[in-house]
Amino acid sequence: MSRMFYFCVTTMLMFVAFFGGYDVSAQGDADPADIARQASEETERRRPLPTYYGKIGVTDEQREQLYGIQDEYHTQIDALQRQIKQLIRERDDRMEQLLTPGQKLRLQELREEARRRAQQRQSARSSEADSDAPTDSDGE
Repeated sequence: MSRMFYFCVTTMLMFVAFFGGYDVSAQGDADPADIARQASEETERRRPLPTYYGKIGVTDEQREQLYGIQDEYHTQIDALQRQIKQLIRERDDRMEQLLTPGQKLRLQELREEARRRAQQRQSARSSEADSDAPTDSDGE
């Protein structure tokens, strides 16, 4: 099954979970299948197009064809990406087997340092974004 299918199902389940507890008496005798179909259509409209395609005025027909093409290749691309990750792991394992215990230890230390620096940069960006957010007094 494709990721898009799982995304659609998950979105519909979240929709039902969120709105399921609300009073829907205003809908009268709305058919649950109609509600699910509407949620599916809403999700379908929000699917992302390839980069910049949304800015060039594609028609609804083109949009559907683009989605179809994406779906055709999605499974193959996913499988290839998993295969690439596996090959990289195998390559890295073979290369590390050539190292001495001291080299392996130093490699691990360098990787941990890089991971910490990346986390610090992410934290700094997060706090910058928080400080850039407007406060109630900014707009007045």
